[in-house]
Amino acid sequence: MNNVRPIDVSSLFTYNHPADYIPDWKSFYDDALKQRNQTQAALKHELNLKYGEDPYQMVNIYYPEKSTEQNAPVIIYFHGGRWREGHPAFYDHLATP
Repeated sequence: MNNVRPIDVSSLFTYNHPADYIPDWKSFYDDALKQRNQTQAALKHELNLKYGEDPYQMVNIYYPEKSTEQNAPVIIYFHGGRWREGHPAFYDHLATP
């Protein structure tokens, strides 16, 4: 048997009280950019690498702090933004851990 937490929205505040949940996007974006700057200061990186013709087809790469491996494992994060807004840069801080 696979011991995995089941999906249960009945206990989620945002599900039960959607009118009371107003995300503070300005603070989220401001904090994310601050964390991005800290991540860039701490880790070697390459930004805005193009992988296609569309301006949205770009990738940011952050390298492990002390990695000397050429074939080091990677984590890939795809920013969907509901495919309408946002920017992948707001999630670059996920490279830190």
